[in-house]
Amino acid sequence: MIYRFLMAFSMVMTSFQQSSFASERFADVDLWLPKTYQDHYLRLLDAAEKVEKDPYCHRLISGGMIEGRSTQEHMYFHFRCRAEDRKTFSIEVDGKSLEVTNVYKKQKEAEKKAEEERQRLAEEAAKAEADRIEAERLAKLRSEQSRYWKICRKAMRKRLKLFNNIKVLTKGIPDPIIEGEKFTYIVLFDAENPKKESLHYKVSCDISSLTEHKVAVVARKDK
Repeated sequence: MIYRFLMAFSMVMTSFQQSSFASERFADVDLWLPKTYQDHYLRLLDAAEKVEKDPYCHRLISGGMIEGRSTQEHMYFHFRCRAEDRKTFSIEVDGKSLEVTNVYKKQKEAEKKAEEERQRLAEEAAKAEADRIEAERLAKLRSEQSRYWKICRKAMRKRLKLFNNIKVLTKGIPDPIIEGEKFTYIVLFDAENPKKESLHYKVSCDISSLTEHKVAVVARKDK
């Protein structure tokens, strides 16, 4: 009997010490309940601890019960917090479950989602613009390629007249090597020297505008 009394007394003292510690902890916080609801003060402290741990609540300012919704059987608490950006906002806590409803958090998450959506749309618009510019560049390249090849083909033919018994090995229009604004066309061909010996060459044409091009012929090692 004495043991049970001591255990009960110990539990009461522990609860008292915890509530006393919590009260001191929130001494600078304006926590208030009407006299008829003072029995729920410890639950108010529990709710305050939950709110204090909320990452958006930089500083807990005040707390109390939500009148009109709270009853002796089921309490609802509201708290005022200051965010890191100095804005104040409300947090609600269910007195039974201690479930926290943070409207500010939902607002910030909605703002973050809206910002992410804005950024996504901006990135899509930027990509669409980049694709448009690239498409224009490719269209310009195709147009230039056709004109550049005509110029290079004429210049190459003029240079190849210096060789005997030419046999062009490259069929059709060669794909140009493009480096910035410069196009390079390469054509492989064979020829013969005065002794009828086979010679192996490649002729290249570098062109960067309708008026600037350079043709070069060099021996090639492969046959």
